Amino acid sequence: MTDSLTFTFRPLDTAKDASGRGRHFVMSEIMRHGPLSRSEIARRIGMTEASVSRITREFIDAGLIEETGFIRGPSQPGRKRIGVQVRAEGGHVAAIALNAFSQDIVIGNIASQVVAKRRLHFTDMRSAAEVLKICAAELLELIGQAGLEKHEVLSCATILAGSVDPLGMKVFNAFPIDWQDIDVKAILNGELGLPLVLESISNAKNLAVRCNGSTRKLDNVVLFNCSLTIGCSVISEGKVLRGHESRVGMIDSLRVPGKTGEFKPINLAAGGIALINELDSLSSGRGRDLDRFSALLSKVIEGNSQEPLVPGACTLYQAGYSLGHAIMNCHSILHPQRILVSGPLIASSQYRDGICNAMGTWGDPDFARNRIEFVDMQSYQAALSLAVQHFLLLSGEVLESARVAPVAYA
Repeated sequence: MTDSLTFTFRPLDTAKDASGRGRHFVMSEIMRHGPLSRSEIARRIGMTEASVSRITREFIDAGLIEETGFIRGPSQPGRKRIGVQVRAEGGHVAAIALNAFSQDIVIGNIASQVVAKRRLHFTDMRSAAEVLKICAAELLELIGQAGLEKHEVLSCATILAGSVDPLGMKVFNAFPIDWQDIDVKAILNGELGLPLVLESISNAKNLAVRCNGSTRKLDNVVLFNCSLTIGCSVISEGKVLRGHESRVGMIDSLRVPGKTGEFKPINLAAGGIALINELDSLSSGRGRDLDRFSALLSKVIEGNSQEPLVPGACTLYQAGYSLGHAIMNCHSILHPQRILVSGPLIASSQYRDGICNAMGTWGDPDFARNRIEFVDMQSYQAALSLAVQHFLLLSGEVLESARVAPVAYA
């Protein structure tokens, strides 16, 4: 299997694949750090400058990158060279981001810039086939509104909360939208006919920060995603840990101290469910109005109050404090270099204070400042980054046809 920075997808096949990996590495450096000179790219990835020049010429001819003016490279500050950078309009990707809090579809370019975005509103998401078909139809319409043809979309990523199999493109379990054993590939292939990739929201965010953010050089990172439920992603020794049925990061059964000190499942103590006090209606079939849940949770976050805004619910500070205990337990086991916290709940300063103060009670008042990072990333942004990274995996094999024909996914 080809082992890339973010995924493990494709079988190796002779020298052609080595060439494909070279293209992937070159494009990856340009996208993350451009504009760069060809000599600087060669230095960064360990290829000859001649090989990098050949590959960049192919990318320029395909319209994916362009030359800039003269730049000075960090390794040769006194010498100017021609730089290359991503040509944003050279390619486009699509993304679908689904959870109980929000549902979005987005079109972006290969520079990860949003071209068009639409928020969907599902009041009930239990029918996976119906939801995905609606998303596909809306996405095709959005592609047209963005002035694109479908064959110009190079990759489409779908992310959702829960445990998913990226290889088989199946959902094992996605709570609280009640999806179990769903073949996403079969549904979307028939509706879209685009190159597809599937991932959990937590893993997609962790990979996005690793590819484009502050953890690029770190091999051991844990991310907590804080929405209606609490999700987790673990990158260890540079690879995403998945486990049986991709359940690494499914921490629903983890118990942490609640508002009165009793131990509760983490979702009931630290998640949005705890803040809106809606577990019964969320777990049963009664009134699964996801729009209402989303609006109520948004109201709680925007209020940023030290008092519960919903009778019987936790305060934002209490919920954050409970999550802080989970983070420290995680650190005691995994010892990551960085702990990322993302999701809608971190918009509340009360929630963030609760996390940091709980971590301070473990003996090191500077721990939160030195190890924790709050990442303000929307799910659709993570999905867009995932689609771009997926395109990078394909670019080495489909370079010559990337802009004129659909990309075949193997």
